[in-house]
Amino acid sequence: MPSKPKLHIHSTPTYWQIGNDRRVYVASDWGLGIRAYRLLDNGQLETRAFLSARDDRNRYAFNQLSLSANGSKDGVLWTVGCVSCVVDNPPDTKATGKQGVLLAYDASRLGNPIFTSSKLGVFPRFNSVTVATGRVYVPTFSGSIVVFGVSGAHFAAIWTKPAGPVFVARHGLTPQEYQQQFDQLVGQQGYCLADVSGYEDGGQLRYAAIWRKTSCAQFVARHGLTSQEYQQQFDQLVGRQGYRLKFINGYTVGGQDRYAAIWEKSDGPPFVAKHGLTSQQYQQQFDDLVGRQGYCLVHVSGYAVGNEDRYAAIWEKKSCAPFTAVHGLTAQQYQQRFDDLIGRQGYRLILVSGHRIGGQDIYAAIFEKSAGPAFVARHGLSASEYQQQFDQLVGREGYGLEWVSGY
Repeated sequence: MPSKPKLHIHSTPTYWQIGNDRRVYVASDWGLGIRAYRLLDNGQLETRAFLSARDDRNRYAFNQLSLSANGSKDGVLWTVGCVSCVVDNPPDTKATGKQGVLLAYDASRLGNPIFTSSKLGVFPRFNSVTVATGRVYVPTFSGSIVVFGVSGAHFAAIWTKPAGPVFVARHGLTPQEYQQQFDQLVGQQGYCLADVSGYEDGGQLRYAAIWRKTSCAQFVARHGLTSQEYQQQFDQLVGRQGYRLKFINGYTVGGQDRYAAIWEKSDGPPFVAKHGLTSQQYQQQFDDLVGRQGYCLVHVSGYAVGNEDRYAAIWEKKSCAPFTAVHGLTAQQYQQRFDDLIGRQGYRLILVSGHRIGGQDIYAAIFEKSAGPAFVARHGLSASEYQQQFDQLVGREGYGLEWVSGY
């Protein structure tokens, strides 16, 4: 750590070895982040850090570091960050009564955290996180211990009966596998891409998708786009080549937002598409376009950037059935709205999009008051539960998969 007056280190150094690369990680209690130093053969540390993790916006005061790893692979540094604890003039850490958040960093590269929880309770200064048997135990000075479990991807899906056109559905695809499926089904067998959802599972990017063998307009599909790349594709396809945006999926990879989208060369009503909207901005757009200009919300995708909601959506100016749109709901809140709108008011679920904030599942959805086929909707399913539901509903009961969201 830089030598500055009165800047103390209150955490124990943490050691990890990758092959012959021996590393010592040190966390600062004064907003200077986490740094990694190499341990030399003579038993001394290099004087200059070769990796660092620092967040000048949050300037967390860090607790003790804990390391979980599969030997020399998959190392994760865990710590509790004190929110708004670091003060200047004079430099000090004011932790009494302040809140703590669980932070996880990729130990191989540090940089930005790969996970940030919501506020968990009073910051437990001088205490460490414990990682054991696939769980992370986080102490607090609020009289409780918060436990996080290793959780794989979740799925929300809608099945309808009768099944409709022949379809192929896949999930758990790597980017390469997804592209291979796309090339085979679209390029060689004449299927149309109807739905694609990117998500992280165990820190790895995966895709779920639905292809249908039906007549469809000429379309262009892209995935893995940054926000800038997506906007460039939008401007080119919509602004210059006459395509319409029919579908957009926002998702997060390594803390960065990415986009998958489908553009279709077809006639249709005027539309407005937005992405990267905060919850407040999305609500403002909704109120203006739906409440004042007569647009209908036809598509919404929720995702996370950092520890905050983001939304991508499409509105079309057309006649539409009465609908209700919700966003930012926890699983319990979503279930309550589902039960009320479908069980008591006669709506149908048209779309549901899941994402995670601070380890919690969050949902956006569109419900429509219209006639339609019988449907079954599920959310919060693990990969195995999703597959079991699919096998039961499609294989035995004659349903077709209408929609899937991985998160």
